[in-house]
Amino acid sequence: MTAKQKGKFGDVLCDIGKYMLTVVPFTYFMGESKGAIYIAITMVVMGMLIVASGLYFTKKSESASVSGTGKKRKIRILRNAVFVVEEQS
Repeated sequence: MTAKQKGKFGDVLCDIGKYMLTVVPFTYFMGESKGAIYIAITMVVMGMLIVASGLYFTKKSESASVSGTGKKRKIRILRNAVFVVEEQS
């Protein structure tokens, strides 16, 4: 995966995790179904894991995109095997 794809994948995972942390537990509490507390706790734990993995992918994509210098180097060969490196912006 490229850095951009990892960033997008991390954003999607964060959105899914936020949905699981907010909407799913509230629907079970409002519905008054049996075992709602266990379902809510499970959804909160799973949502937190998904958000954490989304943040991990987002962080990985940021570190990969920042690592490049963005400068081009031109190497010129002079007489007697002398090299000159010129940086271009």
